[in-house]
Amino acid sequence: MKMKPIRLIVPGCLVLLAGCSLSSTYLRPELPAGPHWSTAAAGGAAQASNDHWWLAFGDANLDKLVSDVIGRNNEVLIAAANAYPARLQADIAAHALLPKLDGQVGGSTSQSLNDKVASSSWSASTSVSYEIDLW
Repeated sequence: MKMKPIRLIVPGCLVLLAGCSLSSTYLRPELPAGPHWSTAAAGGAAQASNDHWWLAFGDANLDKLVSDVIGRNNEVLIAAANAYPARLQADIAAHALLPKLDGQVGGSTSQSLNDKVASSSWSASTSVSYEIDLW
């Protein structure tokens, strides 16, 4: 007697689903931190970041050197120069998401050789299109 494939598929799926439920509950281990450990600075206030740390030395020569380095940092200037074309490419890509508007205007005048009457025709057309981006 042949066994139907459904009789093999259903128990196989049940075994696979039962295997997913064998995970135990994760318990986070305790980290050994001493009693002196504290995330706050002394006095209870958080320590602020000082962007102009070199001013604390009170040295005019150091102040001039650091300002020269910041002003003439070629890597920063190169990064800024590279960012400009990237920003333009991003703008071009963003414009592709906007609706498109197109318009045409035309006109013509004609006169036959036998008649002295001229005829004119004018036309104008516009179109608007928008592509819906689903993905």
